[in-house]
Amino acid sequence: MMSFKKSKIICVGDLILDIYGFGSVEKISPEAPIPILKILNEKYVLGGAGNVARNICTGGGKCHLISVSGNDNNRKRLEKRISDLAVQIDRDRLDQEMVLLANRSDIDEEIVRLRSHSSEVIRLLDTDNAIGRKLDFLMQEMNREANTIGSKSLSEFTSKVAIELKVLIEQIREQVQNIE
Repeated sequence: MMSFKKSKIICVGDLILDIYGFGSVEKISPEAPIPILKILNEKYVLGGAGNVARNICTGGGKCHLISVSGNDNNRKRLEKRISDLAVQIDRDRLDQEMVLLANRSDIDEEIVRLRSHSSEVIRLLDTDNAIGRKLDFLMQEMNREANTIGSKSLSEFTSKVAIELKVLIEQIREQVQNIE
């Protein structure tokens, strides 16, 4: 096994708090043959990148951990487990990562462009000119914006909305191809 005694390692990743419940089974669920556990004790353990950091420290290495977490009771539990390991948390670097993450996930520009494209579609529909190719192009642009929103999304809800938007745009695009 590789020795970490003189190694300095940066560990970047998802910091997870694994929670193990210990107890006793007192009855079986009436809806299904599943035992119902009465929790008597819980154990909190570092998971994800925290588990890797723990393994590095246990091997004698020096670990700098960079991750993102919420600001709740579980964060306090995570910080307690990390402090037990003597893992160094670079607060400035963590703040920088939070800013970068916020910038990468910002979809304001895409929303503005979608609104602009939608306004242009409405404007074109009120004209008597040939608009088929222009509408087709706008649908391509709107689809591109929806793709970008979906890829930047950090939430399940936004991802689902982006997919629904792409479906609707594609349906409109099919209809637009019949317009000259």
